[in-house]
Amino acid sequence: MTPCPKCGNQHYKESRQCPEHSGLPVCIRCCRECAYYDPDPCGLTCRWYINHQETDYQSEIEKINQKINHMEGKVRRLYELNWPKKAEVLELEVRRLMAEKKKIEEKYDKAAEDKSKRFEGRGKDDCMVRNAIYDRRCYITDGRGIMIATEKGEVIIPIEEATRFVKEFAEMIFKAADILNKLSLEQKNEVARVKKMSYGTLQKIIYDAMDITVG
Repeated sequence: MTPCPKCGNQHYKESRQCPEHSGLPVCIRCCRECAYYDPDPCGLTCRWYINHQETDYQSEIEKINQKINHMEGKVRRLYELNWPKKAEVLELEVRRLMAEKKKIEEKYDKAAEDKSKRFEGRGKDDCMVRNAIYDRRCYITDGRGIMIATEKGEVIIPIEEATRFVKEFAEMIFKAADILNKLSLEQKNEVARVKKMSYGTLQKIIYDAMDITVG
């Protein structure tokens, strides 16, 4: 079993994937003691990503490229009209945008490198997780336990805890569905908007989840 990267415990019964520790699983005690842990069942348990939102560098680079292309077109037009002084002013702006683009590209390369390091040294589990994601599967196993596959790594449920996990997970699904079902129409529409789905799709998910047998 992978030791908890925070406390070093190797005999924990439950773990959760931790973004603060490069996606490695931490024991449930360390998870609940974390400053980013939120016990509110209506919200996200882990608040790390809310406080560390990733910048969309590719979109920023694309926007700057569009500005540069637009400005270069203006520069060519000004030279054609024999207005070199105005063209030179815009050329300075183009050089400034290109320097800004270079800085963003450096940040993007560094962020991509940091992200790739999250999987380094993960060995067999790493390959299994990546294959599962490629095949669009949520769960994998090698006999030791059930692993919930995510793009950051895996969350391991020991095989001896599988029955309890299934029971508690079903209870949580029913509880979450019940909370959503009690929301007002306006609140449900807002949830559907955030999740980028229709109201009808959300309602069907709620009803399907509430049909799960608890106990």
